[in-house]
Amino acid sequence: MELDRKNVLLILLLIVLAGSALRIYNLGAASIRADEGGTIYFAERPVQELVNIFHPYYDVQPPLFYSILHFWIQAFGKTAFALRLLPALLSIIAIPIIYLLGKELFNDKIGLFAALIFAISQANIRFAQTLRMYPLLILFALLSVYFLMQYFKNPSHRNFALYILFAVLSVYTHYFAGFLLGAEFLFAILFYKKYGIKFSKIFPMFAISAILSAPAGWLLYHQLAIKTYTEVVYFGDDPLAKVTLLAPNQSNIFARLGLIFYQLSVGFLQFNLKSRLFLVVFISSIAVFSLSLIAGIKHMYYTRKEKLWLLLLSVAFPPICLALLWSLPLNNGHTLIPVLTYTRYLLFISPFYYLLVAYGALEGIPQLVRGIKLQKAAFAIILLAIVFFNAVSLNYYYTLDSKQENWDALSSEISKDYSQGEPIFLMSASYFYNFEQAFNNGANVYSVPTNLLLNNATFADAYRSIGVINESNSCDALKILDEKTKSVWFIDAPITFKSKPAGMIKDCFLKNGFSVSRVIESSYFNQKGENITDMRVYRFEK
Repeated sequence: MELDRKNVLLILLLIVLAGSALRIYNLGAASIRADEGGTIYFAERPVQELVNIFHPYYDVQPPLFYSILHFWIQAFGKTAFALRLLPALLSIIAIPIIYLLGKELFNDKIGLFAALIFAISQANIRFAQTLRMYPLLILFALLSVYFLMQYFKNPSHRNFALYILFAVLSVYTHYFAGFLLGAEFLFAILFYKKYGIKFSKIFPMFAISAILSAPAGWLLYHQLAIKTYTEVVYFGDDPLAKVTLLAPNQSNIFARLGLIFYQLSVGFLQFNLKSRLFLVVFISSIAVFSLSLIAGIKHMYYTRKEKLWLLLLSVAFPPICLALLWSLPLNNGHTLIPVLTYTRYLLFISPFYYLLVAYGALEGIPQLVRGIKLQKAAFAIILLAIVFFNAVSLNYYYTLDSKQENWDALSSEISKDYSQGEPIFLMSASYFYNFEQAFNNGANVYSVPTNLLLNNATFADAYRSIGVINESNSCDALKILDEKTKSVWFIDAPITFKSKPAGMIKDCFLKNGFSVSRVIESSYFNQKGENITDMRVYRFEK
């Protein structure tokens, strides 16, 4: 039964409202954390500095999101809520765009169901509440695919220009958008004849997109050329940095990519084989999503082959490119930036993945089930299951996640005993930008082991100051202290990452006339109910 226009708009409105509520709820509860502090640092640079490709800034992201955030901060300020409202709104805008793409490719029902899956997706809500560029990338990725299909349907100058616009903007939002452009180009090469379009009309569109995106490649090349010791310090002993194709562990490429699709399906649920709830979600989600995908792909292969290829290329080509990058060795014997396997870097394929799932649930499954009542029951089970999976993961996210890396609480505790002029030493310089947002006492903060004053350092210098701590440099912090210095602070964050070097620095202070006068810990409960201490602060006094 087809839906009339009034009901379609009403359902879409309800989906958008639900997605908006889930993205706005608890938006400012967590401290500025992880990469968010660095995002603010770049957003506060002059825009001309960000877009100057001849003197690239140190980061491995293009400048568009930072430039937009620059003006957003000027208009709305720097509270956690105001800052995160930008990605939240971008993610909300993407909801009706998914519906439009689903309608363009198939029909209203599939567009609405895909929009619903995206709206309640814990993975997408999580990053809609994180001050990073991923929702903007999703929006541009959706619009580039939408206007590519609009151009195939109507090869007008308007659709030609709009495709180029959003394709190029996506690349200047995140370099991995280039993978999606590659997938779109492959689709165009395979099916331009089926749509009755001449190759001479297709090729210029991609050629212009590539030419306009070329400066981003130049920028990335020079950004990667800025050397730091980050990979050595963070990944030197990390077993996940050693790629394998065969070993049945987390280093297996297929296992890591499989985990990404699992997280796109049900969100970030911590593996806990002792939990019955986790086992129910884990097993049933594999069944629901696999069955929907297989049924949908099988049905689409015989009825809408070109659209199947569009979605499959959009979903599969970026991870394949990512796996190839992951396999490239670095000079130190490890792989090219192991963290490339993070789910957030492939979040932009999630709408196309949800469209495949929605098609399978509404068109593929009914081919396997006879009778209208059974078909409706099958769809209801799939719908309720997807809502249940994300409700479980959202409950964990809302109740537990905001307690992690709690710089606001930590800074509040430090302020109680902090005296003006006391130096603060930070275990990882990359955390300075989060600490800076929470601690406003004008303290001089130094990176260990290099003693770089972080307050006035560039982002590149801060990351260069991250070095391996050993017996020969663990006491270097003492070199900048004079006889008048009676107390110092040392922030070990995150302590679960490199506790042994932090212990070396602590022991150095204790062996040189200092004693611990106070210890402050920041803890949270994980999904297993374990109490995890992720940051610890020491105040040393002579």
